[in-house]
Amino acid sequence: MTVAVCAGAGTTASARVTAARAAGPRALTAPEAEKIMDAYGIPTPKEGLARTADEAAKIAGRLKFPVVMKIVSDDILHKTEAGGVVVGVASGAEAKRAFSTIVKNAKAYKKGANIIGVQVQQMLGGGQEVIVGAITDPSFGKLVAFGLGGVLDSLAMILLTIPIVFPVIKALGYDPVWFGVVIVMAAAMFGAALAAFTFSHWVALSMFLLLFAGFGMMQQMASSNTILQTVVEEDKRGRVMSFYAMAFMGAAPVGSLVAGLAAKYFGAPLTLAVGGAMCLAGSVWFASRLPTIRVLVRPIYIRLGILPEVASGLQAATALQIPPEE
Repeated sequence: MTVAVCAGAGTTASARVTAARAAGPRALTAPEAEKIMDAYGIPTPKEGLARTADEAAKIAGRLKFPVVMKIVSDDILHKTEAGGVVVGVASGAEAKRAFSTIVKNAKAYKKGANIIGVQVQQMLGGGQEVIVGAITDPSFGKLVAFGLGGVLDSLAMILLTIPIVFPVIKALGYDPVWFGVVIVMAAAMFGAALAAFTFSHWVALSMFLLLFAGFGMMQQMASSNTILQTVVEEDKRGRVMSFYAMAFMGAAPVGSLVAGLAAKYFGAPLTLAVGGAMCLAGSVWFASRLPTIRVLVRPIYIRLGILPEVASGLQAATALQIPPEE
């Protein structure tokens, strides 16, 4: 399929996209995607696909060192996690070793993976890595993502996908409605880190605390968003999320103005400390409301099948209450 999608240079962009779609719903490999980008006139680093260690060394020498090498597989999308990326390859011998290491790591990461080869790519310096994405969402229509790329987008994905913890919570024997605890912990982490930041006089410690503050803030936002989109009826989800976004984005500038005014009269450290304390107080208040929230959310989780064992139990109980036909 790589050959079909990445046909000769004279192939039009439309033909390449059509060929990619004909392969069915799957993620394109990096060489395939770059061929399509090239057809649209989007510049990309020079690269080549190596299927052997010797090929990798030859391609690397042709591109001029240093180069970066990456696994190419339909079954491995997150290359870094699989140990499928080696940067700064500076010689043919290093290219051969990197090829063997990458393939070995890929096979260990996912047995039976379809390994097409290893991409040898020109290594560029300077500039700013960005990530660009697009999707057609059934509720929100056409969506475009744009932001910092490289390892930062992987970190963001980790922070934003942590809300998908239902299987983990269930495996530990807890009820998925305890998911609300994540919001409490995230808000408390944000408040505590922000308050502690105000007393730090070490740059390293300050950066460490800001990491936790940012993590808590993003986790609280993502968790709240996930719960709202889960419990709201599909035909009302767009409107509810619009109000949520409007309230959240509308309150942020007001809070910034109040914080700025307070900092002017009381100083930035005290303002941040009070803000952190207010976040901690808010997390305690939200924790006190969790029992009420669970009562409201549990029936929805059962109906959606998020609590399948409870749902099946209710169905079984209902069946027992129905007298058999005579």
